[in-house]
Amino acid sequence: MFNMQKGCSTCKKDVQHVIHCYYLVVRISDKSKGEDKVLLFNNIAEKLIRRPAFELVQEAAQPHVVIFNDYESEED
Repeated sequence: MFNMQKGCSTCKKDVQHVIHCYYLVVRISDKSKGEDKVLLFNNIAEKLIRRPAFELVQEAAQPHVVIFNDYESEED
């Protein structure tokens, strides 16, 4: 079972009710060398990642590597 208790690095106290959410910065660029950064919050980022944030936290706590098998890339 995953331990949901976390420690606060600022106040050094244990936090028992943690809500995991995404705060995802995405860099977007194209062949014209234009680039921008977009900040995606939980609901939109979750649609992009296709997994709730708490699932990734749980997997990161396990002694194995997370592999995304459904990634598709366009060849140039």
